[in-house]
Amino acid sequence: MVAATVSSLALVYLLVIPDCIGTGSSANKRTKSGGATSVHRAAHMGHTMVLKILIDFGGDGMIQDADGETPLHKAAAQGHVDATELLLLKFPQAATLTDRHGKTPRERAAGRAKSAFSDLS
Repeated sequence: MVAATVSSLALVYLLVIPDCIGTGSSANKRTKSGGATSVHRAAHMGHTMVLKILIDFGGDGMIQDADGETPLHKAAAQGHVDATELLLLKFPQAATLTDRHGKTPRERAAGRAKSAFSDLS
Protein backbone atom coordinates (compact mmCIF):
# COMPACT_ATOMS: atom_id res chain seq x y z
CA MET A 1 0.00 0.00 0.00
CA VAL A 2 2.88 2.36 0.71
CA ALA A 3 4.02 2.28 -2.91
CA ALA A 4 0.72 3.62 -4.21
CA THR A 5 0.68 6.41 -1.64
CA VAL A 6 4.29 7.48 -2.15
CA SER A 7 3.96 7.48 -5.95
CA SER A 8 7.48 6.22 -6.53
CA LEU A 9 7.43 4.31 -9.79
CA ALA A 10 10.69 2.53 -8.99
CA LEU A 11 9.30 1.37 -5.66
CA VAL A 12 6.12 0.12 -7.34
CA TYR A 13 8.17 -1.93 -9.79
CA LEU A 14 10.33 -3.34 -6.98
CA LEU A 15 7.27 -4.38 -4.98
CA VAL A 16 4.96 -5.63 -7.72
CA ILE A 17 7.17 -7.23 -10.38
CA PRO A 18 8.89 -9.86 -8.16
CA ASP A 19 5.55 -10.89 -6.71
CA CYS A 20 4.06 -11.22 -10.20
CA ILE A 21 6.89 -13.49 -11.26
CA GLY A 22 6.48 -15.72 -8.20
CA THR A 23 3.05 -15.97 -6.65
CA GLY A 24 0.84 -13.48 -8.47
CA SER A 25 0.12 -9.80 -8.17
CA SER A 26 0.21 -8.12 -4.78
CA ALA A 27 -1.72 -5.21 -6.30
CA ASN A 28 -4.92 -6.92 -5.18
CA LYS A 29 -3.91 -7.58 -1.58
CA ARG A 30 -6.53 -6.00 0.69
CA THR A 31 -6.09 -4.08 3.90
CA LYS A 32 -7.57 -5.81 6.93
CA SER A 33 -9.51 -2.79 8.13
CA GLY A 34 -11.19 -1.46 5.00
CA GLY A 35 -10.57 -3.98 2.26
CA ALA A 36 -8.79 -1.44 0.02
CA THR A 37 -6.06 -2.47 -2.40
CA SER A 38 -3.04 -0.64 -3.77
CA VAL A 39 -5.21 0.14 -6.79
CA HIS A 40 -7.75 1.86 -4.51
CA ARG A 41 -4.97 3.89 -2.86
CA ALA A 42 -3.36 4.99 -6.11
CA ALA A 43 -6.77 5.97 -7.53
CA HIS A 44 -7.67 7.93 -4.38
CA MET A 45 -4.39 9.85 -4.56
CA GLY A 46 -4.62 10.41 -8.32
CA HIS A 47 -1.31 8.67 -9.05
CA THR A 48 -2.16 7.72 -12.61
CA MET A 49 1.24 6.26 -13.58
CA VAL A 50 1.32 4.09 -10.45
CA LEU A 51 -2.25 3.04 -11.22
CA LYS A 52 -1.27 2.06 -14.76
CA ILE A 53 1.63 -0.07 -13.51
CA LEU A 54 -0.55 -1.79 -10.93
CA ILE A 55 -3.20 -2.54 -13.57
CA ASP A 56 -0.57 -3.75 -16.06
CA PHE A 57 0.63 -6.23 -13.42
CA GLY A 58 -2.79 -7.60 -12.55
CA GLY A 59 -4.38 -4.91 -10.38
CA ASP A 60 -8.15 -5.34 -10.46
CA GLY A 61 -10.24 -2.19 -10.77
CA MET A 62 -13.44 -4.10 -10.06
CA ILE A 63 -12.65 -4.92 -6.43
CA GLN A 64 -14.97 -3.19 -3.99
CA ASP A 65 -13.70 -2.23 -0.55
CA ALA A 66 -15.65 -2.49 2.72
CA ASP A 67 -17.68 0.58 1.70
CA GLY A 68 -18.50 -0.96 -1.67
CA GLU A 69 -16.23 1.51 -3.47
CA THR A 70 -14.13 0.58 -6.47
CA PRO A 71 -10.96 2.44 -7.42
CA LEU A 72 -13.16 4.34 -9.90
CA HIS A 73 -15.34 5.60 -7.04
CA LYS A 74 -12.17 6.81 -5.29
CA ALA A 75 -10.64 8.61 -8.28
CA ALA A 76 -13.91 10.20 -9.37
CA ALA A 77 -14.82 11.41 -5.88
CA GLN A 78 -11.43 13.11 -5.55
CA GLY A 79 -11.76 14.78 -8.97
CA HIS A 80 -8.73 13.00 -10.49
CA VAL A 81 -9.54 13.21 -14.20
CA ASP A 82 -6.63 11.18 -15.60
CA ALA A 83 -7.05 8.36 -13.08
CA THR A 84 -10.80 8.34 -13.68
CA GLU A 85 -10.34 8.16 -17.45
CA LEU A 86 -7.79 5.33 -17.14
CA LEU A 87 -10.09 3.30 -14.90
CA LEU A 88 -13.06 3.88 -17.22
CA LEU A 89 -10.95 2.71 -20.16
CA LYS A 90 -9.65 -0.42 -18.42
CA PHE A 91 -12.74 -1.29 -16.35
CA PRO A 92 -15.80 0.31 -18.01
CA GLN A 93 -18.17 -2.00 -16.14
CA ALA A 94 -17.03 -0.42 -12.84
CA ALA A 95 -19.06 2.67 -13.79
CA THR A 96 -22.27 0.77 -13.00
CA LEU A 97 -21.28 -0.55 -9.57
CA THR A 98 -22.78 1.13 -6.53
CA ASP A 99 -21.20 1.73 -3.15
CA ARG A 100 -22.87 1.03 0.20
CA HIS A 101 -24.85 4.25 -0.18
CA GLY A 102 -26.19 3.20 -3.58
CA LYS A 103 -24.01 5.70 -5.49
CA THR A 104 -22.23 5.02 -8.76
CA PRO A 105 -18.82 6.55 -9.51
CA ARG A 106 -20.53 9.09 -11.79
CA GLU A 107 -22.74 10.21 -8.91
CA ARG A 108 -19.69 10.55 -6.66
CA ALA A 109 -17.62 12.42 -9.27
CA ALA A 110 -16.25 15.80 -8.24
CA GLY A 111 -14.87 18.71 -10.21
CA ARG A 112 -13.40 18.01 -13.61
CA ALA A 113 -13.72 14.23 -13.15
CA LYS A 114 -17.42 14.60 -14.01
CA SER A 115 -16.42 15.23 -17.63
CA ALA A 116 -14.83 11.76 -17.84
CA PHE A 117 -18.32 10.24 -17.70
CA SER A 118 -19.78 12.36 -20.50
CA ASP A 119 -19.25 9.65 -23.15
CA LEU A 120 -21.17 7.06 -21.15
CA SER A 121 -24.87 6.64 -21.78
